[in-house]
Amino acid sequence: MLPLMIVTLFAALEGSTILPYLYRGYPGGLLLAFAMSYYWMRTVPAMVIVDGSLVEVRTVHEAYYRKTDGLKSPAYVIDLDQSDEGISVTVGLDTYTLKASDWQEYDEMKVALQSAHLIYQSL
Repeated sequence: MLPLMIVTLFAALEGSTILPYLYRGYPGGLLLAFAMSYYWMRTVPAMVIVDGSLVEVRTVHEAYYRKTDGLKSPAYVIDLDQSDEGISVTVGLDTYTLKASDWQEYDEMKVALQSAHLIYQSL
């Protein structure tokens, strides 16, 4: 929306008509904002459920709309890498980067993921 406002401001300062910019730009900006929100809601991890050696990572969309407590699509922790800012975990075929600043119970989650990874390695 900011680019639309800047273009409209320059057009108004130059004395041009601004309605064509608004008619095309406003719906375009709304569609872009919707698309970005849709993508973000379906890719950002919001919940990690650990049940022994099985783990499920749910996105914001899945955590909100799927109210079941059990694991719907469990997988093993294939790989677990730690860094200063968080951990990178591979659950099944998907790799997630979980930053410590994004999770309130980060230490408990890290310990649970490490134990699930150790159980997977011992299989």
